[in-house]
Parts: sequence; C-alpha cells; structure tokens
Amino acid sequence: MKNDIFRYIALVCVALTFAVQGHARTATDFFKAAPEGQIALLTAPTRLDMIDYFDFGSDHDSKNALNGQARLTRVSDTDIAFVVDSDIDMQLVVLPAKNDTILALVTTIHSPVADSSIEFFDSSWNRLKRTPFAMPAYKDWLTAEGKRDLTSVEMYLPFISVKASFEPDGRRLTLENMAGEYLDEEDYKKVKDLIVPQKKYDVSAGRFVLK
Repeated sequence: MKNDIFRYIALVCVALTFAVQGHARTATDFFKAAPEGQIALLTAPTRLDMIDYFDFGSDHDSKNALNGQARLTRVSDTDIAFVVDSDIDMQLVVLPAKNDTILALVTTIHSPVADSSIEFFDSSWNRLKRTPFAMPAYKDWLTAEGKRDLTSVEMYLPFISVKASFEPDGRRLTLENMAGEYLDEEDYKKVKDLIVPQKKYDVSAGRFVLK
C-alpha cells in the first residue's frame, strides 16, 4: 500500500514538473522571469502589475522606474507587446528554434521617428553569444541604382531609421524603412526610388530568411 502511495506521489510530482515547464515557455512567463534591469525601466513588481491590469481588461497604466506610464498592449503564448514609456515600445517574442528557446527582445524608440534594435537571449535570459540575426547595414537599404549613386543618397539621407516588429507567432519579422517619416516631401522624392522601403524575413528553427 505504501509503495502505491509513493508511486502516486511521484507521478503527481512528475506531472506537475512537466506542467510547470510547459507553462514557463509562454511569453508572459518569460516576461515575468526577466532579470532585474534586463527590460528597461520595468521592475519585477511593475511587470506583474502590468499583467494583472491586462488580464482584468483594465487600461490603467503602471508606473515605470522613472514614474512614467507603462502598459501591455498585446499578449499571446508566443509574444507580448508593451509600452515602457511615452516614447519607448517593446516586444518580447518566443522564436521557433531547433534546440533551446530563443527570446527576441525588440526595443523601439520614438525620437520622434521609430528606430528599433533587437537583442537575443536563451530561455534563461543569457544573451546569445552568436546572434541569429543582425540589422541590415546602410547599403542593404539601397536599390541597385542607389548603390551606384551612393553619394547623392547620403546627401539627403545621412542615416536610416528602421522599425522592427515580429508577427505574434514569431514566424515573420518585418523591418520598415522610416525615411519617409522624417525627410521633407521634396527630399524624400529624390531618394524614394533609390532605397528599399521594407524587408520581410521568415523565421524558422532560429534562422532568418529574407523573402
């Protein structure tokens, strides 16, 4: 009888372990588990408050570390999007990968035009030593004609701001060239046909393939 009880307890413990492990792989749980300081301006208690407000359907903002307003804007099993401050948006995405889970953290700063960066981590929030993706360089945003006339393009477009966003399932990354948002109309007309407006990547097994 004792052996049956011990066996039952052991089975329950194993089941609970698998349940917890499975649950911990959602974007929300990775958001909760992020080390202090990893997600700018959001302490662990603040992140929990943001989740509670979102779960209850409230549009109430939480206070970030600088007393600014923070809130969640979208939650799914594989992604969580949130406002960190009045000019900072972020997205945490659980990417499909062969082995360990890959977390992508997108930070978009509106200054005033959106400009994004992407960081990659493993499931324990360790920064990946080998990044699976790097943002395109300046020349990657030029058409063949633009590359031939690089000097003219740089005259009107000294830098390129790029907005990045993942589909909620993490299987596609879209990069938007924001030149049209900060150049005046006349200057934009001069470079419009010399630059690439958008890039899309399919994401599979930790690999990014340009479409």
